[in-house]
Amino acid sequence: MTEEASMTTRRKTGRRSLRGGLVVLVVLALSSCTGSDGSDGADAGRLDERTGRGAPAEPAPPPGRRVGSADARATAGATTEGPQPGTDPTTAATPPAGTADDHPAATFSLSGGADTIRVRVADLGDDLARVTTARGSRVRVDVKVDGSTVLARLVGSGQRGSATVDVTLDSGRRWSIRVSGGASTESLDLSGGRVSWIDLGGGASRIDVVLPRPEGTVTVRTAAGVHRLTVLRDGSAPVQVRIGGGAGTVTVDGATRTGVSAGTVLEQRGYADATDRIEVESAAGVSTLTVGRR
Repeated sequence: MTEEASMTTRRKTGRRSLRGGLVVLVVLALSSCTGSDGSDGADAGRLDERTGRGAPAEPAPPPGRRVGSADARATAGATTEGPQPGTDPTTAATPPAGTADDHPAATFSLSGGADTIRVRVADLGDDLARVTTARGSRVRVDVKVDGSTVLARLVGSGQRGSATVDVTLDSGRRWSIRVSGGASTESLDLSGGRVSWIDLGGGASRIDVVLPRPEGTVTVRTAAGVHRLTVLRDGSAPVQVRIGGGAGTVTVDGATRTGVSAGTVLEQRGYADATDRIEVESAAGVSTLTVGRR
């Protein structure tokens, strides 16, 4: 049996914040990669290799204000409705009055370790994000909202259940996503939304990312060791892969390299001149890295 806590915000000394139980993550659907040996008729499948330790491109930085820090402009103020059987504890992060932009920028940051982290996008109406954990989970979540920035922190609950977190982000925003805690499995299915960058700072056994069509340069970066990293994209935007700590196998649209040394850059034809493109950076070691198409 599970329970639900619906969190709302109230204004207190000019601050806005949310606390509540966090999310369990959504499993990504992976599709097979297409070949790059000419079978898809495009020269973009060809990889050019550059070695050397040129400074790797960093993802665009998040907004400068630290949400939830001493200088943040909001303190927690939340009311909780009674639990209802049959649902998970859920926190809904509601932004202040909206902007006229079709897809205004927003940032989601998750800290703290878990077994499984699943992220997806959906139409949430007036909410920026929803985070859920199952009843009995050994982690709970504190969520704070400052403007269009959502800061979620996993802390121990004192219970002994699994630590699975599901995050749903509003599809009406263009998201910058940072996950700084480690997990066994991380799945991010963002195919129905818009993305600026993804920064995965904790180590993981397996990370699966599904991207929408890029608008501009979309960066996916892992900062710690990963056994298996898979990035699938919608469409045929050119890709650049940066290997900061070495890789056992790297496959991009069917073109495979093995024993890839640290500092190697693999770049598809057309990447340098493309307006819409994808950059994948593995700053630490990775055993198997695959980039393909959905």
